[in-house]
Amino acid sequence: GAKVASRSVALMRANEVTGDRRWLETSKGLLETLYAWQDGDIEKLRRLAPSLAGQWQENFKEGLGKSSWECAVVWNALQYYQRLSGHRSILPRMQRSAQWLYQNPKVWNSERKEFVGSPRAALVLAPGLAALFEETGNEQFLEQARGVFQKALETRPPIEDPGLFGSVFTAGQYFPWFLSKEFQPGTKRDVSSLIAP
Repeated sequence: GAKVASRSVALMRANEVTGDRRWLETSKGLLETLYAWQDGDIEKLRRLAPSLAGQWQENFKEGLGKSSWECAVVWNALQYYQRLSGHRSILPRMQRSAQWLYQNPKVWNSERKEFVGSPRAALVLAPGLAALFEETGNEQFLEQARGVFQKALETRPPIEDPGLFGSVFTAGQYFPWFLSKEFQPGTKRDVSSLIAP
């Protein structure tokens, strides 16, 4: 999932640089692979990405990868796609994936409603959870975003790991806004200047 998402992001960047929408359409095709994974549509997955079809297991259904890290990387790609294309169809996909994570005791303590997975994954998940809050108004997502972010802060700073730093601040360059004093639940960022013409 993460490799497909990374390729998709590269194509979206090509679209931004060149203005050629074919790159965005090709990126959408890669995202369809991730959707087939999430839906458990093995036939479609075999057609689109035979190597991924061989890795798929029933317990991956509803998720957007095999791990919380992969889900976070995919969320980044989906948010980028939404920003460039204006398609809002990614929100239900991210919500389904979040529910899949919440049901996984390896990464989520349902009793304490707390992320217990990797701090690296937590840092990359936080912007996606915040985006889900912004779109749905569901306070649970904002609290979870803050919680996973706090968990990540308990480890060494991401600036010491350039790859992680790039992942986090590419995906969540607006996340600090959710932590600011100016943020009021129910308000939205003005992103009109970010939407491609």
